[in-house]
Amino acid sequence: MNGESLEIGKIRVTGADRTNHALLVELFDPLFQCKSVSEINEAISNIDGQMQAFEITKKPLSVSLEFSSSNRGPKVPVNLVVAVDEKSLTAKTGTEWRHNEITMWIKGSFSHIFSFGSVERTLSAPVITEDAISSFKSSIGYLFKYDTRNDPLLPSYGKYFHASSECSLLDQHSGLTVKNELSSQFHFPILSLGGCFGLIFPSHVPQNTLSFIDDKFFLGGPTSVRLFPLRSLGPQITMPEPPGKISTGGDLSAAFGVSFSFPIVSDLESIVRGHIWTNFGHLSNYHWRGENLSGISFGSGIIFKIFNIARLEANFGWRFTADKRESLSSSFVGPSLGISTEFL
Repeated sequence: MNGESLEIGKIRVTGADRTNHALLVELFDPLFQCKSVSEINEAISNIDGQMQAFEITKKPLSVSLEFSSSNRGPKVPVNLVVAVDEKSLTAKTGTEWRHNEITMWIKGSFSHIFSFGSVERTLSAPVITEDAISSFKSSIGYLFKYDTRNDPLLPSYGKYFHASSECSLLDQHSGLTVKNELSSQFHFPILSLGGCFGLIFPSHVPQNTLSFIDDKFFLGGPTSVRLFPLRSLGPQITMPEPPGKISTGGDLSAAFGVSFSFPIVSDLESIVRGHIWTNFGHLSNYHWRGENLSGISFGSGIIFKIFNIARLEANFGWRFTADKRESLSSSFVGPSLGISTEFL
């Protein structure tokens, strides 16, 4: 290099699909301080030793330098390409970053599932008179998933798409019924957006009857519209014994969520984070003249990742409900707790 000083502009790492992104940044970021080939070789040797100590790689790192012929100045601009031969490698991914600017992409995973099932349905405590009838249902279903999230429990980037459709072929209660569900998530370093939609197409709509309650959608609870009691939103009826109101589900469903997350302890941000969120949910039926509640809530809380099994949320905040007359009522809700693998 005739004694010229190098300036590393960009580092690209390939093959490290299973390695934590934050760990890669911590390992390779010191390379930006290297000013010569010998310093780069020494730094790569140190990184290689650490990755082998963590049992990440099977073979030594392979490094190549890309020189740019433009913008030649006192320092020679150079890019590094590092190939990682990772253990249990199953997918091709890449990580690329500039100093103080980090991006990452992962090839998304697709799944297609077809199903067929038959079930006999009986309600021992009928909510609606028609639902007290026992019925036999046979159905075929299709499920499609697309997932590029870096972590399904505590994602900081990526997308998730879920679509399903179930067609009831031999339903003694409601005839031919098609139930469709669609949900999506978009995750960024501090912002997460999510939504889910549901629609039932019963063949009996012109007869002014209701679909079977087991086929309906329900909203409310710590994993859907936070701070609301479980399955409390949507069409409701008043029960004489015991006295009170219960939700009967809906044929049309929509729910949205927005969350801003932030680390509480920088060293533990991959397992513990805080968040500020808001949720909205609405359920309705094709034919319904009773009480119908929609809900919106907002608040803050703490998210815990329990190993790689589930996600635990502790939240508190406010909730608002709107009835059919569009009048609003609100109440403060204390701490609520939820544990699941999927949250709105």
